[in-house]
Amino acid sequence: MRIEYGALCVAMLVGFIASTASAQQAEASWDAAYGLVVGANPTAAGATGAVKRTIPLYRDRDGVLWDSARVEVGLDVLSTPSFTDVGLRLYFEPIAIFDVTVVSGSRWFYNGLGFGAAPLRNYADTPPSVDGSSYDGSNGLVSFARFSPRVKAAAGPLIFANTFSATLYEVYRNDIAFLEEPRTVSVIARDDWVLENEAQLLYRFREVAAPFLAVGVSHRSAWVPAASADDQPDSQRSALLAAAVVKLTERLSLQAALFGGAYVNGEPIAVERPYLLGAFTLLQRLD
Repeated sequence: MRIEYGALCVAMLVGFIASTASAQQAEASWDAAYGLVVGANPTAAGATGAVKRTIPLYRDRDGVLWDSARVEVGLDVLSTPSFTDVGLRLYFEPIAIFDVTVVSGSRWFYNGLGFGAAPLRNYADTPPSVDGSSYDGSNGLVSFARFSPRVKAAAGPLIFANTFSATLYEVYRNDIAFLEEPRTVSVIARDDWVLENEAQLLYRFREVAAPFLAVGVSHRSAWVPAASADDQPDSQRSALLAAAVVKLTERLSLQAALFGGAYVNGEPIAVERPYLLGAFTLLQRLD
């Protein structure tokens, strides 16, 4: 079992897009998040958790460009049957139309449930998540650092966001030369970069009672610069999406996102196999 959670990152950020679109005033707070994600092609199952501190910027300014400006510092956890990620996250939004997220952390692969790290021979190998093949998974430790700038804009009911991500991985096992990177279903070397770009266009239903309800489209590209196009073509995935953020109580809200689409170039998963993902997150204010 694998979890491809590039889309999960988008789902968790839908709430940020919503707050930007509505020019919500940033407030100092401690918050926690608890989530679940499930999906198909590849099979996905996992639990998420996070705690963060929000610090508003520009207390002497107001207006749509500055109201949501803030810094967030927190700890993110993602756990699946194959691995657990723990990362320190810094989110910086100096202006409503731009933000950047930096994450540094570690990934622990474990084979106690029959999965673990999938060792491969070279970039041209097919990851087990693609064809469902069995493999001898292993324990392992991987460090990663991710830099993700994002631009965003809103015009009437339309919301646009584009996120570019560059992630560096370093594997701490001498006997692993190549392995599957489960975020993007890619083959990476023991020290490697993975690049991604994801664009979303949402239509927000502003007349409904829910704080945020939208539908739209998403397109994601992912590639490993060190791999040739013949060995590992770029992954191109397009999807329809629906997103909602509902306030349940004064301190608790629910964020949900559903994705359905296909790998339009047939890589790494055949175009006739639909991509499906659902992500659900409870956000709780702690103070």
